[in-house]
Amino acid sequence: MEKINFGLEIHQQLNTHKLFCNCDFYSGQETDFSILRQMRASAGEGGAVDIAALEETKTKKFIKYIAKKDKICLVELDDEPPHLPNREAMIYSAKIAKAFGMKVRKNVIFMRKIIIDGSNVSGFQRTALLATNGKIEVSFGNVGISNLFIEEDAAQIIGKDNGKRVFSLSRLGVPLIEITTEMFSATPSQIKGVAEKIGSVLRMSGFVRRGLGTIRQDINISVGDGKRVEIKGAQDLSQIEKIIGVEIARQKVLRNNLKSEVRQVIPDSTTRALRPISTRSRMYPETDIPIFTFSNEELADIQQYFLEDPETKHNRFKLLGLSDDLASQIIKSKDLFDFEDAIARFKNIEPKKIAEVFVNAKRDAQRKIEKDVISNNISCEKRQQIDNKYVLDVLELLDKKKIVFPAIVEILVKGNHQKFEKITGENLEKEVKKIMEKSKGKDETIMIKILMGEFRLRADFKDVLNIYNKFHQKI
Repeated sequence: MEKINFGLEIHQQLNTHKLFCNCDFYSGQETDFSILRQMRASAGEGGAVDIAALEETKTKKFIKYIAKKDKICLVELDDEPPHLPNREAMIYSAKIAKAFGMKVRKNVIFMRKIIIDGSNVSGFQRTALLATNGKIEVSFGNVGISNLFIEEDAAQIIGKDNGKRVFSLSRLGVPLIEITTEMFSATPSQIKGVAEKIGSVLRMSGFVRRGLGTIRQDINISVGDGKRVEIKGAQDLSQIEKIIGVEIARQKVLRNNLKSEVRQVIPDSTTRALRPISTRSRMYPETDIPIFTFSNEELADIQQYFLEDPETKHNRFKLLGLSDDLASQIIKSKDLFDFEDAIARFKNIEPKKIAEVFVNAKRDAQRKIEKDVISNNISCEKRQQIDNKYVLDVLELLDKKKIVFPAIVEILVKGNHQKFEKITGENLEKEVKKIMEKSKGKDETIMIKILMGEFRLRADFKDVLNIYNKFHQKI
């Protein structure tokens, strides 16, 4: 059987402000101004012009950039030199590298990578090699993690306008790590598993952004001793096996005429030629940014960093009473760290119940809110998003026995708990007796159903049943 070689490049945004200025990422395509640029290739450090940049120059296309004046600064427009690197982003990157067992460089040197497809206003991307020589343990052994780079994310292409490519500057400059694996032999399903494992480690670090477009996978593939092809845009892991299968078949058919190139995934999981694979000629030193040096204290802190691996965390959650499915869901959730905070804080609540609040109750409450938005024609800008700070406040009420578990969804929807304060003791007994006297003569099944409807969101039902059993023969 012919050997298939693979390599992964995982690109992940970090959850902090932009890399070379203090601007924050903003979503959407908001705009109140635009600029036009035209790109051309320039020589790299060795004096040669990169073949990919040269091909792009031949298109002679103008690029249009859109942005919001109050959301960006002159750095993104390449009208002001970059500020010093975002130190928080550098430390986040180094700690992620440590999680993969990598060697972190004390001194980090930024380079310019020539990219003139319009995705960078300056015509280059700032990038730096931050760590080397790591590995990740997967189902079929260890896969080497050769490098971790930190760089600025590109502008997002949003369409065309009279033949011009149009990019939004909303994400330009967001800190992005690129994790590259060594080339290795595996099956398409195993490749998917490697990508999932790396993604899981990144999520569990708590240092990365979550959501659509925050992580991207590129796949390098070569069949036997054939040429390497880089596949870009494999964002949906559920499609990765199909994408790999289609590309392997394509390479086998074109074996003698295969080009070493970069290809872009299209919706049907096939690919189209994008550009030649770039060479070292596209790199040259960044002269505006001094060498970044981690302090000895920062390096000591990085070396002490420990990240529990996903399997160990999953097994620990199961020992706390979570099912396989619930443990998996909470580990993949954006709420993982708030969940762990909650199980440490709230000792009077079963961890399983806390997980159900984050995984199920929060989701059900949000759906009710969205339904209300649609039925009442409320604008999207005014719709309520459930914040985890409020979820934790509600869990604190449950921990102090001021509310009951079934009321949590309604409390999250309505935004207050006063109507759902727990009734106990003499007050509960008085109200239960009142309902029983009012429903006198009804059979036991109907009586219990009435009591459940009345007290489900305001009392522990075992307490209601105890009171019922105490008085039902006397009424």
